[in-house]
Amino acid sequence: RRNSRGTNMAYSYAPISVEDDAEDAPQYTAPSNLKFPTIRPLKCKGVIYIMPSLKAKGGRPALQLIRGLIRGASTRAKMLSGFPSLFTVAHSAQLAFNGTEVFGFPSRDESMQIELLPNALGEIGTAEGIAHELLGGKRTSDAYRPRRLFVAWPYLRDAVLVGVSDKSGTYTIDAKGTNIIFLEHEGAGERQVWTKRFMEAVHRAKKTQAVITPDDAKVLLHVLHLRGLELFPDGSLVRDYGFPSARGADPSRPWATPAQWGEAGVQAYPVSLASTDLTGTWVNNPRFMEHEAVPLDQALAIKDRAFFLGRTPLYGSPGK
Repeated sequence: RRNSRGTNMAYSYAPISVEDDAEDAPQYTAPSNLKFPTIRPLKCKGVIYIMPSLKAKGGRPALQLIRGLIRGASTRAKMLSGFPSLFTVAHSAQLAFNGTEVFGFPSRDESMQIELLPNALGEIGTAEGIAHELLGGKRTSDAYRPRRLFVAWPYLRDAVLVGVSDKSGTYTIDAKGTNIIFLEHEGAGERQVWTKRFMEAVHRAKKTQAVITPDDAKVLLHVLHLRGLELFPDGSLVRDYGFPSARGADPSRPWATPAQWGEAGVQAYPVSLASTDLTGTWVNNPRFMEHEAVPLDQALAIKDRAFFLGRTPLYGSPGK
């Protein structure tokens, strides 16, 4: 019956026996004009499943309950990137009527309001100073490498910086990746667009996360989020941030200009919601660890199972 609880059953695959392979066993044949093999029905076996218990029951030993987190679990400031934590930046908290949105509607009650304290970037104060600190700090030979940082606090999303902007203009790297350039906003229209984007970012943090950002630096950081790991022909794995990639110093993969930022998926965050601290545990995320190329006999060991992905009728065929 519906909404009722009965005997718990566990079902597992049962190979077809010789008796089931007899001529009287039901079979499903393909139409005469199609060359498909005959389909035989699969079978399973069901047994009564006894739910585990913390107490010894029915000859089964008692289970040991692990209270709290398991050993080695990441907590507080050691949370992996993507998991929110209040221990990664300096802040203060208080109950206040902030109108924080709950399920799309502003709350009428008090909410725990988080006020961020000025960070190291905010203390610099100007977009020019922040740009030279972040964009000019990762130089390799004659080109710049995109600066890695973490944005969207408290989630700390892994990203690379491609530009810094304020109400006067944008600082970024030229297409060759060799120099920091300044692109002034053209007219009052672009300045109004920038101001609106900045206010929307601050309002979103205040109303959806109850986060108050400091007013020390009205600066936006333009970043590309981590998309995954990119496998190169030599077998190495490198974090993929899109365009430009983590190998931004490669002349064949130039920097994206501000005109291409929308197409490339660049997003903007207030400087107070970003962290450049690369000493935290969240930096070494085991889900996105880079590594150099491994020997071919280790990457493709003998007798390993594989799938053929060539452009032939055998595409998708398993093998060893």
